[in-house]
Amino acid sequence: MNSKNNVNRPVSLQWYRCKRVEFTGETATWELSRTGEYSLVAAYKEEPHRDLIQAIDDDSLRVFVKKWGPLRLTLNEWTGSDPLPIYRRERDLLRAWALLFDAIRKREGLREAAIQLLRLDSEPYGIWIRSRLGITGALNAVLDEVALDRVARTTESECLDLCNFLVGSLSIPAPSLQILGKGRAMELRPTMRLYSLPSALNWMVWQDVFSEKPFGFCPECGTFIDFTTKHDKEFCNNDCAHRKAARESARRKREEKRKSGTQKTR
Repeated sequence: MNSKNNVNRPVSLQWYRCKRVEFTGETATWELSRTGEYSLVAAYKEEPHRDLIQAIDDDSLRVFVKKWGPLRLTLNEWTGSDPLPIYRRERDLLRAWALLFDAIRKREGLREAAIQLLRLDSEPYGIWIRSRLGITGALNAVLDEVALDRVARTTESECLDLCNFLVGSLSIPAPSLQILGKGRAMELRPTMRLYSLPSALNWMVWQDVFSEKPFGFCPECGTFIDFTTKHDKEFCNNDCAHRKAARESARRKREEKRKSGTQKTR
């Protein structure tokens, strides 16, 4: 590898934006911007994690990669390429974690959110879940449909136990201290050891929960809701709210009609 092509990343936890990004077939090809260096910790206030969660198609995913850089664990060269499915999976995993956190906040939909996460990534938790829920068969790390069906039928206490295990296992870098400057300008500051964009995004979602910075998902269409205040908003727009209300109204009318018919036959 030619040293002049190496990315000289200091220990200051920096990443690079992209000058050019192309998605061709199932490959993401990129070129870093040599003036696009930024701090992974300081970027939190610009909410790149929420950008990725809302990148629901390849076009918006490409825009995210151009703005924030490649979704890989290391940057060694100024140009490179990665399998596009890896980028989609990173997005889907981040969204699944956010869905689980939102389900816990709402106290509903826990099983569905846990299963969605486990369909994407069950290997780190599979053996524990099989043992904890008494799922027979080989203690395979990857959960099959039989195991996921058992998760769907967990009792309330089993579900809470499972979700508590999942959220406790989220890999979050530990905070540390860093000396900045020299001489009289020297100061000690807390920082997070974020060495890659994917790990930084996980930390940012966790930080939103820790700092009670609210977010949610529309129960009608699944759109991510980026709250600007701490006041809850259940639906992303009035259309979704009206569809849900109309469906509930139709359900109540059917129920009333059924009860009325039952009473007449007596």
